[in-house]
Amino acid sequence: MSDPNAKRKHDVLARAKKAGNRKVLKYVENVLLDKLDELGPHAGIFLEGLEHDWKKFAKPQNATRDFTEEDFADLFEAVFGYKR
Repeated sequence: MSDPNAKRKHDVLARAKKAGNRKVLKYVENVLLDKLDELGPHAGIFLEGLEHDWKKFAKPQNATRDFTEEDFADLFEAVFGYKR
C-alpha cells in the first residue's frame, strides 16, 4: 500500500530542514509527520483547515509551548511552502 502523503511529507520535511530552526524540525519530525500518517488521505483537508485557522493554532501550547512568533512563521513556511 502506498503512502498518499509521501510527497507532502517529503516536501514539508525538506522545507523544515532548510529553515534551520531546530524547534520546527523537531515538531515536524515528532508530531506533524505522525499526524499526516494518521490522517492518511484526509491530510489535505486537515492542512487546509490548519492554514485557514493558523492564528488559533499559532499560540504556544503542548508541543509548541516554547515556540516564538518567529518559530511559528518558520513552521508555517515549512508546512505550506510560502511566507505568511
